[in-house]
Amino acid sequence: MPMADQALTSPASRIEPMVREQPSRPRSVPGRRPTDYLGLAPIAVVIVAAMFGPLFTLDPAAQDLTNRLQPPVFLDGTWEHPLGTDGLGRDIVARLFEAARLSLIVGVVAASISAIVGVAAGLMAGSVGGLPDRVTTAIVELVLAIPTIVIGIVLTATLGQNMTNLMVILVISGWIGYARVVRLVVRQLMHADFVTAAQANGAGAMRIARYHLFPNVMPAVIVLLFQQVAAVMLWEASLTYLGIGLPIERVSLGGMIKDGQQHVFDGWWIGVFPGAMIALAVIGFTMLADWLQLEFDPVRGRRIG
Repeated sequence: MPMADQALTSPASRIEPMVREQPSRPRSVPGRRPTDYLGLAPIAVVIVAAMFGPLFTLDPAAQDLTNRLQPPVFLDGTWEHPLGTDGLGRDIVARLFEAARLSLIVGVVAASISAIVGVAAGLMAGSVGGLPDRVTTAIVELVLAIPTIVIGIVLTATLGQNMTNLMVILVISGWIGYARVVRLVVRQLMHADFVTAAQANGAGAMRIARYHLFPNVMPAVIVLLFQQVAAVMLWEASLTYLGIGLPIERVSLGGMIKDGQQHVFDGWWIGVFPGAMIALAVIGFTMLADWLQLEFDPVRGRRIG
């Protein structure tokens, strides 16, 4: 038994079996002002545009070749197409909102699945140790050594280009961040007094992981989740732009940017507005993660991970 464990388990009088010591629940930052919530404005804009925008806009697939490459309203365009049209006369606003909804769904679903896989792997590796820890670490290092683009090319060439394969690519690349952070936190918590007390009371590994370790890693996981949503939205757009993400018939931010590449000089708005939406989403989710970090740890306010 390591010396740290011996110091926590002997003498027996140092352990109180009926009292479980756990970190107190973090309190919110006291005295927040309304201006402190302004950082959440970007993510609010993205969510509102993605959830409700498609309900009030034109058909994103409707073509009007007589109005192709129409400029935005602030460049002598019309209010019928406030942000202009693309090379096929499709409304940019309608396509932008539809693409934002799809990108948000992909980001949330892929980040959530990655969190489930990564947290489970991190808890097992950190609490059990031994062979599971070595295997998990080896898999993490293997995935880190293979670029995401290579995984995407292999899966797309083998299985085709669709939503399911894109999710697989994003999850394979996304779960390792959760696993590394959770494993590190769990390894530190395994030497805490409340875990040692639970072991002395006969609690098994599953019970300790569920009732003692998991609640203490959740703040870090929640912060990482929102950071990961932003990263996944950016990855999805990048993979689609490269032709190994969503199929061409799906309205996506990466696909819109790819379409705008052909009209850089005569229709710059086709690619600029989708790029601005991606930037707004990344900034919004990052600021939301920082805001949650302060909520969970108001004293230190350190970035988790």
